[in-house]
Amino acid sequence: MLYAGGTTLPLAEGVELKEIWIKNFKSLKDVKVRLGEFNLLIGPNRSGKTNFLEALELLKAVYFPRPGEVNPFLRWWGYDRVVWRRDESLPITIGLSLAMAGRDVKFEVTFTGIGGKFALLKEVVEVNSTVRLEKVGSVLKIKHDPEFLNRGLKEAEENERVKHLISSIRAKSELANYSVDIRGKGTLLKDVIYSLTEISLENVSILYSPAKRPWLRGILLLSPNVDFGKQRTSFIMFIRNKLLDLLNNILVLKAVEPRKIKEVVSRPAKEKTLTSDASNLHNVLYNLFMENRAKMPPRIEKAIKDIFGPDVYVSFMLTEDGRIFMRVYEGDMPLDPPMISDGFYKALVVLTAIETRPSILVIDELENALHPKAIQRLIDELKNAGCTVIAVTHSPAVVDIVDPEDIVLVDRDEEGATVMKRVEDPEALKRKLAERGITLSEGWLYGRIA
Repeated sequence: MLYAGGTTLPLAEGVELKEIWIKNFKSLKDVKVRLGEFNLLIGPNRSGKTNFLEALELLKAVYFPRPGEVNPFLRWWGYDRVVWRRDESLPITIGLSLAMAGRDVKFEVTFTGIGGKFALLKEVVEVNSTVRLEKVGSVLKIKHDPEFLNRGLKEAEENERVKHLISSIRAKSELANYSVDIRGKGTLLKDVIYSLTEISLENVSILYSPAKRPWLRGILLLSPNVDFGKQRTSFIMFIRNKLLDLLNNILVLKAVEPRKIKEVVSRPAKEKTLTSDASNLHNVLYNLFMENRAKMPPRIEKAIKDIFGPDVYVSFMLTEDGRIFMRVYEGDMPLDPPMISDGFYKALVVLTAIETRPSILVIDELENALHPKAIQRLIDELKNAGCTVIAVTHSPAVVDIVDPEDIVLVDRDEEGATVMKRVEDPEALKRKLAERGITLSEGWLYGRIA
């Protein structure tokens, strides 16, 4: 809904992640994959499925490192352990294509760890048919779409508050495509955009260099507006905030070991996000429990009863020394941790992850410790999680639960590089498998899916 006479955009209720591309991370030499709300990665061992999940973990770490972490590559023992063919001269690139408030948005970041030092090489934020921001080293490049720029400048020049900015900061003829040396300060996404001063007009916003930040001198860019209620902001600032929220709320679950989770008895802590191994499940679930007035969140309670029986429920108590103890009941009978199945804890991990409302939920080896009926029920929840879900499986039973359009096929080519692709025509595949009397998993195992 952009300017057929104006440039004001409605507020997006969410963000749709449409595509991810990754270059030079482990076996992911150059992959691009379309995404839906639920995506099931299937493929042989060592095809690169887990590498894809770890790339998303790395993307989050680039902008939101762990406390005290200065080099995210140390999680993998160094840059040479994660770059394609251990060639440290190559940079790693991760990009996202998204839909926000009726606009196509592209975000891309390129970085390196050569010489044992993490460095951002390039960041790109691009709004289709509007403006492209590209930070390479210390240089910020700004490119406006000519048609959008002309409309925006016309409105700005008619407004007494801002028309002086055009001539005082940058000549009108320069605004279509220019560069500014910002002396390498901060990141484009977290620092540069945030530091700009913003003036909102009727249809566009003007973002420009504030006087108190001389290192940003010479920047002037135009952006469509986003209206929500009585408030208005620039679309550039809006997507900056949305992107950071998306990156910060990526949740990657891997190496989840239910038996270890059983043994955890911890003191209450304000944890709202699961760790990658879900070892803090009790704390996160306890906080959700207390936020719901000492009751399990309805989604979790209903799913647990559907999977394990109508008389099964979960509660919490505090021990005498103030530690959290999760108590599971079957009717009136309390079940001690050794009596509770690994599958129960695995289901709780998945349901708790959904309840924490991540932006992207990534689950490695979804099927582990779970009965097919439990998996079916959890997949129903995952498909209605309200976020992008990416799950990995080696199980034919899981493949038969989902639809062909949910599947991402993962393999390696002759060079050893990971190849990822979706089923080209899901409906045609369904007909072909039905005609041959074979299941989706049989079609996969015998190479009949393409």
